[in-house]
Amino acid sequence: YYVAQDTDPDVIGSTLVEDLPEQNMGDATTLVDFVEWAMAHYPAEHYLLILSDHGNGWEGVIYDNTNAGHLGIPELGSALTTVETDMGRGLDIVAFDACLMGMAEVAYEVRNSADIMTGSEEVMRSSHWPYAEVLSQLVASPDTTPSALASVIVQNSDFPDEDSTQSAVALASMPTVATALDDFAAQLIAGHDTYSNEIRTVWTDVERYYRMANMDLYDFAQRIQTAIPDAGIQSAAQTLMDAIDDAVLDEFHDGRFVSGSHGLSIYYPNPDDFAGSYDSLALAQNTQWDEFVQLALPALPDDHGDAAASATPLQIGEWTDGLLETQGDADWFAFPGIEGDLYDIEVDISEGTLYDSYLRLYDSTTATNGTTPIGEDDDSGWARGSLIQAWQAPQTTTYYFSARAFDDLHIGSYRVRVTYMDTTGPRVASVSPEVVSPFVSTDGTEFVANGGPFYVAGANSYYLMAYAADPDTRPYVDEVIEDAANMGLNVLRTWAFNDGNGWNALQTAPGAYDETVFEGLDYVIHKAGDSGIRVLLPFVNYWEEYGGMDQYVAWDSLYGDGSATERSDFYTDPDIRQWYKDYVHTVLNRVNTYTGIAYKDDPTIFAWELANEPRAEGDLSGNILQGWIEEMAAYVKSIDPKHMVTTGVEGFYDEDSG
Repeated sequence: YYVAQDTDPDVIGSTLVEDLPEQNMGDATTLVDFVEWAMAHYPAEHYLLILSDHGNGWEGVIYDNTNAGHLGIPELGSALTTVETDMGRGLDIVAFDACLMGMAEVAYEVRNSADIMTGSEEVMRSSHWPYAEVLSQLVASPDTTPSALASVIVQNSDFPDEDSTQSAVALASMPTVATALDDFAAQLIAGHDTYSNEIRTVWTDVERYYRMANMDLYDFAQRIQTAIPDAGIQSAAQTLMDAIDDAVLDEFHDGRFVSGSHGLSIYYPNPDDFAGSYDSLALAQNTQWDEFVQLALPALPDDHGDAAASATPLQIGEWTDGLLETQGDADWFAFPGIEGDLYDIEVDISEGTLYDSYLRLYDSTTATNGTTPIGEDDDSGWARGSLIQAWQAPQTTTYYFSARAFDDLHIGSYRVRVTYMDTTGPRVASVSPEVVSPFVSTDGTEFVANGGPFYVAGANSYYLMAYAADPDTRPYVDEVIEDAANMGLNVLRTWAFNDGNGWNALQTAPGAYDETVFEGLDYVIHKAGDSGIRVLLPFVNYWEEYGGMDQYVAWDSLYGDGSATERSDFYTDPDIRQWYKDYVHTVLNRVNTYTGIAYKDDPTIFAWELANEPRAEGDLSGNILQGWIEEMAAYVKSIDPKHMVTTGVEGFYDEDSG
């Protein structure tokens, strides 16, 4: 069609120029044919190409559902180069009426085939491009320059009730941006070992968009410059920011969730999720950015538990801050509810960085599996926050809720609060029920946790750590824990030891540990916690399997005074007793590499067990074993007063009664 203005929205009044059969809009040849046909049939001083459809940033644009294809960004760049070669000139403006296309990768790919690119860093939700304003400008001022027209596009992209972004980029400046980016990436790579924690913090806090892997490049450089006290990195960050300032001709953003936007986004996913196809982009090939973003980021400490067993207890009426550190993270909280009382349960993101929250509410029964909420909410709170309002507790017990990202893809900060609402209507600041503890303890002859009884349904799966340490056998660990959860089990007993030189030994000599195996134990605890299961962890085996006490006796001849010769010497030899204490100290203070929580602070751990089936054969009085138990139990509790300690005996020993 030769498009002309008309007043009838239901009837096309424009002139039909040519009736084509079905075209594959995801084929670069179709784009080349269209642009060259238009330039040949409608010669002009300036050309503006609008690409209008779904956009997915550096991964592509113009998705053709009929032909199941789309234009990849390298294909787009190649197509526009073909146009320039065939027609003897390039385009003045390439404009994207599509989501997420305001990326450095896209601008760099088309840098040689157009003068200006316009696009949005964020998604373009219900509204589209400002066609009326742009065309009105051309009608009123046919001599409008390309840069002036690009500014019209940018400044008329404020869509009501949406987080809006739009920018115009001078493509001739993109090589300078790429050079600055390359140096910036090189500086970060060189300083990564020293400043990985600072980089991780900035990665979490930086301005991000609906597609969480995309972040504002200027905002990242600015935050890095502030966070890292390294002159080389700071200088490279400033050079990059200056280059972006020069490249961005005009920029507009409006909305709380895009307040850190500066006109160009870039890809920086969780390194574990890096897409190999990214390396096909010219920006990846000509800079070290792709090498940098694949460097591992250290885990941030998990500020709240990932299941009911490790839920953070709340005080009614008080705000508690939270952070979703990783994609898929769900933070759990517990609060005491009184039968008949009304409560507001809210996840507030108005002052945080989380893009969109989701809230699920559970009672003490449904919380064990985490899959059957008694209530849930997405956007009833302010600014994509979540709120379950005036909820009435059906019984007096502990209730739980999880705060997470709506799509499980975003990370960011938030805060939560449970507010008591008097049945007559007015809200009050707090209510008096005691804050519950997520750790299992005893009340007389009963186990209790989270303010109520804890009934054990458990099994013994001693091999989980060793299996989790091997990538080939870790899937069996997942299967065991998932099956246990599906059967309603809530405690698994599994070894926290493997001594000697056997398969996946944890302690290979007194005080010498295999980090890979320790990370296997980390994974077991993490996976169990995520599945609503607690773990009972013994420190040593009486029997020879997995090393056991015999291994300590053997070590005494290598690393001690050699006085220990029998298994029963484990309880009395000074060297061995100290090695055991050192091991206990290491395990209790271990910080889980998956959750960031020290073992001694993790409610996922049900209890510590001093040894598997300990006995002192030959000592009929039981005094040797009893003395060892009292000393070692006291030592464990001196480091970790939160968890229970059990002996591990089978019930047939006692002290001499005379």
